[in-house]
Amino acid sequence: MRVSDIAKAGSPDDVRAALAEREQQLRHSADRLLSRTELGAASRVLGGIARATARQLAILRSSFDHPIEVSASACRTVFELNVLCRYARLSDAYMDAVITWRASDETALLKGALRLSDGFTPQAEQVVRDRVTHIEQKLQQYGLNAAPPVSLFKMAEAACVEEEYKALYGFYSKYVHATGWLVCANDAERDCYEYRQIFLIQSQTYASDTHSRVIELLDRND
Repeated sequence: MRVSDIAKAGSPDDVRAALAEREQQLRHSADRLLSRTELGAASRVLGGIARATARQLAILRSSFDHPIEVSASACRTVFELNVLCRYARLSDAYMDAVITWRASDETALLKGALRLSDGFTPQAEQVVRDRVTHIEQKLQQYGLNAAPPVSLFKMAEAACVEEEYKALYGFYSKYVHATGWLVCANDAERDCYEYRQIFLIQSQTYASDTHSRVIELLDRND
């Protein structure tokens, strides 16, 4: 399959239309998969990945009038979701682990909010602490490990896409980290049309791969 078969380049209107079409396909497949509770963790995890990918494509559709950093960030997330999709499908244990990570992620967010915000009333702070305790108790109740997620690079290695990870990281990192390029390049250099096209095309490619994996699971279990 050629890239041109799954990723649209050209005018902003053409690319927006292609992104919108893929977004709707992903949302529809996400709804189908999330309703298939008999598939267990796969329903929740892959349905969530499809839905999250659609959300990033919506961000990309609105990014044309914004600095290229918006496109870079969305492209990175679409790629990371694709890596997670590939990784989760390697085994039932990996699929189950993603759900456990959701709990550890929420705990980290809540604890971070307590450290970073000074706007909590004592009552609100206690509500947050009670939620953290509740999550930790549930994990213990079901004998689950609250270990943090596996690093994205380890997931990419397991899914045999580590070279793609290295290539994309070397590109998008110049836009989402405090780099010399971000600091010293002028606006015209940073917002280079050709670089933006790379983010748009790669995002469509990764989203298409994610969608095909979701569809394959649905078709196999219809």
